[in-house]
Amino acid sequence: MTMLKEILDYRYSRNGITGEGFHLVIFSTNNGDVLLATLFKTKGHCAIIDPWDKESFMQNLWKCDGIEDELRAAIKAGHESGKLYTGRQ
Repeated sequence: MTMLKEILDYRYSRNGITGEGFHLVIFSTNNGDVLLATLFKTKGHCAIIDPWDKESFMQNLWKCDGIEDELRAAIKAGHESGKLYTGRQ
């Protein structure tokens, strides 16, 4: 079942000089949620939260099962098509 509707904003950032870079993605789902994902290079190193829900901020964490693969595929497709801005010049 596809959860990802659209990537709304995207950046890639290095974590300092020696730190591992990561993808930061704001995306919408098919059920209307707008979520924030942080994805590191290694599969399974992913965090998804709903930062807009201030009432239950730390209780509203999402499992990355399924959606992680969709996000990684969308990021790759966006890079290949030139549609995602990476934050780098």
